Amino acid sequence: MDNGAVAHNGHPAAERSEADQAYQRLQRMIIELELPPGTPLTEPTLVERIGIGRTPVREALRRLAVERLVTIFPRRGMVVGHLGLGEVQQLFEARDTIEAEIAALAARRASERDDALLAGLNGAVHRAQEEGSFVAFLEADRRLHHGFAQVARSLFLEEALGRILPLNAWLWHTHLVRYGIRDDDYASHDAIVAAIARRAPTEARAAMVAHVDRSRELLRVTLE
Repeated sequence: MDNGAVAHNGHPAAERSEADQAYQRLQRMIIELELPPGTPLTEPTLVERIGIGRTPVREALRRLAVERLVTIFPRRGMVVGHLGLGEVQQLFEARDTIEAEIAALAARRASERDDALLAGLNGAVHRAQEEGSFVAFLEADRRLHHGFAQVARSLFLEEALGRILPLNAWLWHTHLVRYGIRDDDYASHDAIVAAIARRAPTEARAAMVAHVDRSRELLRVTLE
């Protein structure tokens, strides 16, 4: 691609790639508590720390602010965000609505190829138990939830899910650092995958609601 190449959104392609890299790196640092809530953020420090230019870092911070992982105070600076109890409750309300509908649509629209995809992604969640790493579990969990949205074939629901999953991963990482992972966490998606494979939308919706409710109850102790 020549020097005049432009990405689909109008940004130079190389700059877009660096912005994506900066976003992914900073998002992971926040979710995995390398940058804990309340940590002051400055562009020069982050540029030096991750080795990516100032403009991509600035764009990454704006994206993270939209996701509520970063809080920007006009003319005062930026800090890693913090979710209050009320915001967490609203997050789970959104998950109940968005993910339940995704599960139901997935059950209606799945093909045999989709069944194989979800079985493989769910298998990766189970295999994370062998690794003994909750980081591997959370990554497999994220991929499976995106897989549900992919099978549902609903662009706007998938975009909405993309906004809330990083916050969910952030909360879960905080919880698992403190309390560790339970054996039944690895099997927590089995009922959803099974209902989708049976093409049972009502069961799939109920299984997802139960899954989200279980997460809410487990995370409650972290927020107290």
